[in-house]
Amino acid sequence: MANEPPTDPAATRAPTAPTAPTVPTVPTMVDVSHVARLARLALSPDELRALEGDLAKILAYVAELQAVDVTHVAPLVHPTPFVAPLRADLPGPTLDRARALAGAPEHDDQSFLVPTPKGLG
Repeated sequence: MANEPPTDPAATRAPTAPTAPTVPTVPTMVDVSHVARLARLALSPDELRALEGDLAKILAYVAELQAVDVTHVAPLVHPTPFVAPLRADLPGPTLDRARALAGAPEHDDQSFLVPTPKGLG
């Protein structure tokens, strides 16, 4: 017994399936208004109430999908064999700055100027 390698307790345990995150089945008005705020949507209280049912259906479907056993399904990048015809990434002629900026609504002669999204500036 003195010559036996030490056993790793983790190696003797049965593998456990990963646990799926818990999905609430009934969204609250706070959930709906939070999602609307993240999407930068200005919704009235009536619209928020109407969307509670839609969000509940979406979350119920997600919970249904999470219940499917996919332990023996290989992860996919694309559902069908897909070969993208790629060209060689070689340097070539580029558009000069003045011509690129000529069509821009606003610029500072060096770069494009874009407005700050509402709520971030």
